[in-house]
Amino acid sequence: MAIATLKKIYLIGHQALEESLVSKLHTLDVMQITDAQDTFNEINSDLLSSQKSTFKKPSEILTKLQYIIKYLQKYLPDKGFLTGLTKGKVILSRSEFIEILSSFNIDDIYLKIKDLEENIHDLNNKKARLQVQLHELVPWLSLDLNLADVSSTEKVAMVSGMVKERNFNKFKEEISILTEYSHIEEIYTQKGTKYLILFYLNNLSDGLAEIFRKYEFKEIFYPKLKLTPQTVSERIKQELKFIDKKYQTLLKESEELAEYYVKSISLYDYYEQIRIKQEARSYLVRTKETFCLSGWIVAQQADKVKQKLEEEFKELEILITEPGEAEQVPVILENKKLVKPFEVITDLYGQPRYYELDPTPYLAPFFFLSWGMCITDAGYGIIIMILSYIMIKKFKLQEMGKRFLNLIFLGGVASILWGALLGGWFGINLDRLPSAFNVLKSMRLFDPLKNPLTFFLIALSLGFVQVWSGIAVKMYENIRLKKFKEAFLDEFTWLVLLVGILIIGLGKSGIVSNIVAKPFIFLSIISAAIIVLFKGRKSKNIFGRIFIGIFSLLGLFGFSGAVSYLSDIISYARLFALGLATGALAQAINAVAKASFSINFWLGVVVAPLIIVVFHPLNIAINAFGGFIHSCRLQYVEFFTKFFEGGGKVFKPFGEERKYTIIK
Repeated sequence: MAIATLKKIYLIGHQALEESLVSKLHTLDVMQITDAQDTFNEINSDLLSSQKSTFKKPSEILTKLQYIIKYLQKYLPDKGFLTGLTKGKVILSRSEFIEILSSFNIDDIYLKIKDLEENIHDLNNKKARLQVQLHELVPWLSLDLNLADVSSTEKVAMVSGMVKERNFNKFKEEISILTEYSHIEEIYTQKGTKYLILFYLNNLSDGLAEIFRKYEFKEIFYPKLKLTPQTVSERIKQELKFIDKKYQTLLKESEELAEYYVKSISLYDYYEQIRIKQEARSYLVRTKETFCLSGWIVAQQADKVKQKLEEEFKELEILITEPGEAEQVPVILENKKLVKPFEVITDLYGQPRYYELDPTPYLAPFFFLSWGMCITDAGYGIIIMILSYIMIKKFKLQEMGKRFLNLIFLGGVASILWGALLGGWFGINLDRLPSAFNVLKSMRLFDPLKNPLTFFLIALSLGFVQVWSGIAVKMYENIRLKKFKEAFLDEFTWLVLLVGILIIGLGKSGIVSNIVAKPFIFLSIISAAIIVLFKGRKSKNIFGRIFIGIFSLLGLFGFSGAVSYLSDIISYARLFALGLATGALAQAINAVAKASFSINFWLGVVVAPLIIVVFHPLNIAINAFGGFIHSCRLQYVEFFTKFFEGGGKVFKPFGEERKYTIIK
């Protein structure tokens, strides 16, 4: 349970070996290639070649394939929500892939799809414009007049427009005051707006302009067609039907092209491998005749890889060295099978640095207990276990997906343990069950809803143990790095002081005898004194040193100390709140389902199962998700801050990185 040991490897050879060596390393999939230029920065640049690789980059082909894939994905048969989330890679035989490579014309499909997409886009735009026109014609459908006839004459202006209904009477009144030679024909009223045609003498235009502005009259312009609005509307509807029919034809053509999806993703993976190899070659350092390739390799594999390469490349020089102190070494986490799923939590936060401890095995038991404590229902835990197990077995998942589902499975196990101990079984009151269920009652230690204080103290106890453990892990790391002074002065003293405070508190409450508690008073005073005197040991000023020590002891002004540790421990009260909420909601769901029978028996027969089937899964989902988030938060904020810095980079071996397919 640690971070894998890595070594630096250098491969030096004649340029004739370059391409075949890169292909071999790509097949072996064991080495992370680094930029060799970083190693040779101090070498005379005259010795190094400025030669650039002359191979053609596959970026243009990949861009076309990405476009094809993105388009065709929209027209693949829908196989359900869960399948969409967990779809695996397509498996192809080598002969099938060779057939695709030799027969599939990327440019032809690309041009067809581009033409289809442009046509669909044009149709959608045209449809949108026609729908707007159709909507604008609605108020005028009752007008039995050609649109071309709604126009002014030499002496009379004829204007179509609209005005807010609340302004209409005043608008009409002011026009009548201005002139008696006008007429308003009301056409339609819709959503507080009056649509009308206004007739007036042309010489009144200037006077009416001010009234138009005052009452927000908006003139409406239509094409001068010798057709009535009703006829125009019918023609637009016919055109919309034609567009829909054309759209369905294009849609069908797109669905037919979906058969090329597998071929497209196969070629995407193929050209992506070419791109990766070409990128790797760009990291090489070259002279006029030779090249040097550098990278990282797992120490356990180094000798075997060296032997294989020496057998195939007789003239290749291979050097394997230890990492330099200033080098940023990539990280591989190595944990046992039971701890492996908890790497998800570490990954979400960030990787440890190479020389740092892997936090995964230390957080695993605490995350397990915290998440289970948030759910506290064994029945819910069984459902979580079953669902996660089915998904693990049914779906082809990437490594991260498998680990996450295994973590959910373990969360179900934790829920069963806590649920059994606290009597949580789908929110059922165990005291009302017949004697056949006495085995469930015998496992129950107490009911958290009836004894919330006990449950609260358990949550705080878990917090104390994890905070204390975080300091202990930091002490262990300092000892491992031979920083014995820091381990004693910064961590050991706090471990003793925290235990001392706890024992003294238990002694005051009568839980622990005074005989046991008294020695811890002395030990606590000594530890506190050491913290005050030596926490600020880097300060040359004695007063500054003492102040830093006091602030550190109290946990003020950003220092880790009594106040911050107490705050961290109290944060675990969230486990208590979430655990109670899950149990209380489960019981409430059952109570509502039962109450439906008291209203009407047959109503209960129909409604009660629906309530159970809908709201219990909802309760599981909400509290499992909430428990996961809050348990993560406790690890990141209350635990990691005691010893973990992070900032490492994941080891990424140079090898096949197929996104969509597997070639067998």
